[in-house]
Amino acid sequence: MVKKHLFLVIALVVFALATPFLIILQGQTADKNPSPTPDPKSSQRSLDDIKKNFPSVEYTSELAGDESRKAKSAKYDKYKVLNPEITEDGNEMSFGHWLPNASPLPVTDSEIIVLGRVSSVAAYLSSNKNSVYSEVTIEIEKVFKNSKNDEFEGGKFVTAERDGGIVIFPTGFKMWYLVLGQGMPKLGSKYIFFLTHEYAFYGYKEKDLFLLTAYELREGRVYPLDSPDGGTHPVATFYKGKDETLLISDLKDALKNSKKALPK
Repeated sequence: MVKKHLFLVIALVVFALATPFLIILQGQTADKNPSPTPDPKSSQRSLDDIKKNFPSVEYTSELAGDESRKAKSAKYDKYKVLNPEITEDGNEMSFGHWLPNASPLPVTDSEIIVLGRVSSVAAYLSSNKNSVYSEVTIEIEKVFKNSKNDEFEGGKFVTAERDGGIVIFPTGFKMWYLVLGQGMPKLGSKYIFFLTHEYAFYGYKEKDLFLLTAYELREGRVYPLDSPDGGTHPVATFYKGKDETLLISDLKDALKNSKKALPK
């Protein structure tokens, strides 16, 4: 019996590690034994604050016909997370470790780092309607890093993708999909964006950019977009509420140090 239980535990762990897009929370279901016990109302407000910035898309909407959009959407085909037969509204969150290290400034993991304002956010279905992703368009104010010399649209716009969005099904019910700990940039707000061509779940992509993380700059203060590792990751805690000049100064220093560390 002990061997049987041990095998079951190992199998579950292997399954979790092998599944890059694993649903772990549905509706308002929570951990049965939380420690310490969170305030349900506080948790709900937090979820609502995150959810309100996610764009929505109709499940019955026609898929884009242009080749560029088809190529973008096809990357998300292999993960089946959408269920058009849902019978109630709710949330679904996916699990995944998506920040490669513990630095609050993922400089070396970002091909592009820019200061910019969100000019649009839109949700799209995968080309087989298995999943949903969002695309954020950023109007650039300052470029801190562009290691691959990417060309920006019109010289001042860059777009980046992020998993998730709100899907409105034929039944009229809505489901919210996101990677646990990831937020969505707010339309019109200003952020320092860390962008990468390599996405943790889908592998290296030569052309498309993905949003690794970002910090909102508001009224001179810093507000992290994301809260990975249950909100304990340095990205979520280190610069929260601090003066934006500190973040920018540290970013410039980190970029200088990363160039010094490159092999000659």
